[in-house]
Amino acid sequence: LALRLLGELVDALGSMEGTIRFQRLPLPQVIATQTGRACCGTYFSAVLQYMKGGYALQESWAEAWQKLPDRETARILQRIEWSGDETQLLRNLAYARQTLAALWDRRSAARREREKLTLAAALSAAGYLLQTFFANPIAGPFVMGISSGAKLAVALVMVAFLNHGLLTSSLTLITAAFAGAMAAMAFVLAVSRRVQ
Repeated sequence: LALRLLGELVDALGSMEGTIRFQRLPLPQVIATQTGRACCGTYFSAVLQYMKGGYALQESWAEAWQKLPDRETARILQRIEWSGDETQLLRNLAYARQTLAALWDRRSAARREREKLTLAAALSAAGYLLQTFFANPIAGPFVMGISSGAKLAVALVMVAFLNHGLLTSSLTLITAAFAGAMAAMAFVLAVSRRVQ
């Protein structure tokens, strides 16, 4: 959710830059154009509420973003100066947008690294479990036919969907791969029990 909010804020600031540059609306109306956003619209609405309560734009802006749970993002937004001419204002918005975009890049890269580590740990645990379960040091998903079962299931699902003129989602293909892998594993277990 934090990454989604950050990405939406980058989009919102870019949209505000365009609105100021090309539509030349008054600043309260520029802010009002962002109130419909899913993640950050309530903060833009809070800016307008503070302005209706008698606060100046700069104070309203700072107060509204004070409620943001992400302190680093809040500080970047609170530093935007709403005074000066249009060129200075656009420069301030562009700087804040670029800073938030860099923060988003940093955080999403860290998230991807965590996901890679988790996936690597899961794969190594799966390999260890296969080798332990079958008491065979060369047991693996390719040797046991598990990968082939997953591929076969995905291929069959794709053919079935395409024959009916339907598109498949990633979730459908992942589910088919999992089911195919489990079916292949069950087949290998059944055959190994008969052989023993």
